[in-house]
Amino acid sequence: MKVTVCFGRTRVVVPCGDGNIKVHTLIQQAVMRYKKAIAKDASYWLQVHRLEHSDGGILDLDDVLCDVADDKDRGHKVTVSVLIKHFNTVLTNRANRSNQSKEDLVNSPPGA
Repeated sequence: MKVTVCFGRTRVVVPCGDGNIKVHTLIQQAVMRYKKAIAKDASYWLQVHRLEHSDGGILDLDDVLCDVADDKDRGHKVTVSVLIKHFNTVLTNRANRSNQSKEDLVNSPPGA
């Protein structure tokens, strides 16, 4: 089974074997491939807000992929909504105001 995961206009194909992996694992693999596709290193912060099936349903992270996705077309499209620019922009603005790095802000408690 292979799954095409769409990050906006960028699509990555993730091989999933027989589909016996959790949706959470699919997301991790898709994010890794997406970062490579957009030439970002592993430290680039990208948070997936939700994973949405092409029919509109939101997939649960704990579901097994083969239970929620059909492989009848030998390629299954799943779309991903991501929050990338928002978090990077917010962190950059906060870092500029407080003279801290983005990494320090990510690891600091809320409201700090």
